[in-house]
Amino acid sequence: MTSLVSTAKPMSSFVYAVVWLVALLSGGIQLCLDAGYDNLLSVACVVMATMLCISYLRRSHCMDDAPISSFAILGFLITTLLGALLAKTLEGVPISSDLKTPVMTFSVLSGALLGIIALHWVYRHLLSIVNWRNAIASRLLAPAGLYGAPSPRQLWAMSLFGLYAVMISRGVEFGDVGGKFISGFTYLAWLPFLVPIFKARGEAAYQNLGLYWVYIGIYAVVLALAGLALNARVIIFSGAMVIMLLALFETMRGRFQVGRWTWLKALVALSFVAGGVSLGDDLATAMVIVRQKTESLTPKQKIKETYETLLDRNAISLYRDGKEAERLAVTYDEIYVRNAILARFTETKFHDNALNCATHFSDAERANLAQATIDKIYAILPTPMMKAIDPKLDKDKLAYSFGDYLCNIKDGVSLGGYRTGSIFAHAYALFDDVAWLVLVIFFLLKFFTLDLYSVKRQDGVYIVSPVLMLTIWFNFISAYAGDSLVQYLDSFTRMFAQQVALYLLLCFVLRHVAALWQPAPVSDYSVARRSPPAWRQRWARVKAFKRSFKRPHWGRS
Repeated sequence: MTSLVSTAKPMSSFVYAVVWLVALLSGGIQLCLDAGYDNLLSVACVVMATMLCISYLRRSHCMDDAPISSFAILGFLITTLLGALLAKTLEGVPISSDLKTPVMTFSVLSGALLGIIALHWVYRHLLSIVNWRNAIASRLLAPAGLYGAPSPRQLWAMSLFGLYAVMISRGVEFGDVGGKFISGFTYLAWLPFLVPIFKARGEAAYQNLGLYWVYIGIYAVVLALAGLALNARVIIFSGAMVIMLLALFETMRGRFQVGRWTWLKALVALSFVAGGVSLGDDLATAMVIVRQKTESLTPKQKIKETYETLLDRNAISLYRDGKEAERLAVTYDEIYVRNAILARFTETKFHDNALNCATHFSDAERANLAQATIDKIYAILPTPMMKAIDPKLDKDKLAYSFGDYLCNIKDGVSLGGYRTGSIFAHAYALFDDVAWLVLVIFFLLKFFTLDLYSVKRQDGVYIVSPVLMLTIWFNFISAYAGDSLVQYLDSFTRMFAQQVALYLLLCFVLRHVAALWQPAPVSDYSVARRSPPAWRQRWARVKAFKRSFKRPHWGRS
């Protein structure tokens, strides 16, 4: 008896093949553009690291037992190596251009990627860590409601509260405890975009969507108008980025199968992405132009000015030419990819600047860097707690990034510009030859906390928390990178503990507030009287036994 076995391949295999093809074609084109020493070694590092990373993701089944930390590895590959290769190839310039030390940068980043892959394999095979992670997720976080989808009413209430937090968060200053607390809910503003994911994973409340698509469309328009009125690009683009990355995440987990129309769907999706990237670049540039005169404009005027600037191709071209001339006239710049949307997925230039600065530290400068690092760690704490530890600390004086600090030593740039640094440069400048050991500890902690966002069901499939879905953009870009070791420590508190606690707190409050409007349940049975204590029951039996003996009636003789 023969059984019919499905021969359809998962869509993830198609994605892996496309990544391999893009890396090889882009590498070949790069060698045609520039076959010099720097470009040749840079391309070799990127292509080799891409092949090894894709092989690990495809053959080790890490997307099945550690899906989130594995997806972050793909994010590190794209944002540091492959994204740079593709973007510079599309621009028609060598990958080594616009970098100060391209060979060192791509060598460090490709070596870091291979080290992360090796450490991730060890982490997945340490049963004690895996058992601890599963125990915390299933016994503590799952009963608290971290992984389940909120009800439709809770979803919209949380979304509106998140939108309110977005609207007021841009004016929050140091010391404003209430404003800081409310701004911690900003990521909830994009919660409605998770409805298709809830439907796909079988949540009962989201199987019959009906008018939900209309509501989501209206809400997306409201978010776009709010982003234009506030001149905040993150409000406009975050929803689209969340949807795209979640679709990629589910695809890499093998949730979709390759069908007869896969190539056509891929071409249509690629066309929409290409058009969106081009339009998004123009819109982002128009918003930057309007931002220069936002102080004198009302929200309605900002929307109108942004629309008119978007249609003015001459103004956009003049602005881009001016920025290019300004870049050539300064010693420090962060421009590597010209397209503003693709630049959000390319962090290579930040690592290049920071690594170039970190190699020029003396012993005295390293000691000053250590003290600045300690002060910035204290600054993570609330202001009253920080003042209790060291009354001399002032968060206003610590308002700078480690990208500022590293480049201030090398190039003399001023502090306070919040230039993006590199965790690898900070670790090397601080710990020198033992930096790799510090990074190993940090990455192990990151693996553990990332995978706490998922819990294993009885069927063996991991389901992901809505908190991770809403913050997938940040974790895709910065899970294994970032400005510094301090920012990495901050991600353990604010990006995990704080966001999880605020999400559970809001769910708890909404659940109990909604219960106040629910009618009290009425029982169909009469309330039974509580049984008397055992000693009283025995005393009653004794008295009944005594009453059974009646006094005899003596008759007269």
